Amino acid sequence: MIELFCGRGNGLAAWESLGFSHIEGVDRSPRLLSEYRGNAMCSVADCREIPVASSSRDVAAIHGGLHHLERLPQDLEDVVGEVRRILKPGGRLLIVEPWQTPFLALVHECCRRRVVRKLWRKLDALAEMTELEASTYFSWLAQPEVVLESIHRAFEPVRMRIAFGKLFLLAQPR
Repeated sequence: MIELFCGRGNGLAAWESLGFSHIEGVDRSPRLLSEYRGNAMCSVADCREIPVASSSRDVAAIHGGLHHLERLPQDLEDVVGEVRRILKPGGRLLIVEPWQTPFLALVHECCRRRVVRKLWRKLDALAEMTELEASTYFSWLAQPEVVLESIHRAFEPVRMRIAFGKLFLLAQPR
């Protein structure tokens, strides 16, 4: 399996703890990848051009990377096209990304409250992330139809759920 936009490798470590043994990570930040301490093979690369052979992976996972893309829908379609290219027949794509829901709206409202941010470190970290990445993050949240259309052109949902400010999607190539 391959995880795209793997960053520091927290997801890679989770896959390892679940028993996956052939894991790869791809991220364009050498600094973030250098912080990973697990056994997965990692590559510094742009996920719009994944450096692996066509039809060579069973599973591709993306957890919190797509909302960093600058040009929607073009960049998203490039990434989705690359994932489709590298998956074996019958392969699966797993996506977990932020999604505009009433719960997420409440979380964002809490992020604007300094007192709440001081009491809850994870909320403060989220608030800082959304401030630093506001242009791509809020662009992603504002275009749910565009996002889903781009994904669904190349992938057929096997299971999709939107809850608690997240899109959970398991899909197979069309």
